[in-house]
Amino acid sequence: MLAAWSAWLVWGGVAALLLFWGVGAYNRLVRLRTKVWSIFASLVAQLERYAAWMAEHAPAPPPGDAPPRAGDAWSNLRAASAQFTASLAAARGKPWDTAAMAGLVAARAVLAMAWQYLDDETLARARSGQPVAALRSEWDAVGTQVQGAERAYAAAVEVYNRAVRQFPAVLLAWLFGFKRARTL
Repeated sequence: MLAAWSAWLVWGGVAALLLFWGVGAYNRLVRLRTKVWSIFASLVAQLERYAAWMAEHAPAPPPGDAPPRAGDAWSNLRAASAQFTASLAAARGKPWDTAAMAGLVAARAVLAMAWQYLDDETLARARSGQPVAALRSEWDAVGTQVQGAERAYAAAVEVYNRAVRQFPAVLLAWLFGFKRARTL
């Protein structure tokens, strides 16, 4: 009889240990996922500053329904900014959606390329009338702040993705639908 109770106590202890481990591992995954969401939200806020820069400085588009002139750098930058803003809206709050994040990465590359085509003469036609050096400095400052937020996001994603891939937490991740996040 004593041996039967000993076996039950051992199995009960093992079950309790597994239960407490499971709860702890689940809570850790939730904490890491929440941290990724939080840092991604701050990254999105930084990325939105590109659209704010465009709203403040880009000259008005041609009047009416006239199509933009081919090769017009401001039109290209406006279009790239619109695409980037739409991709950012699609990815907001979804760093686990690989298609939305891939779209954001592509739109950001297009925005950066369109910015490179703004020469000093074209940039001088900015609506705000600020000197070219100030406009470039402002854009670069936004880029620097985005890079800092991007590094913090990439570090959080790396820790989270590592936790999701580790055994035996990978079983909990699969069971509760924790997906890997994607960096920019």
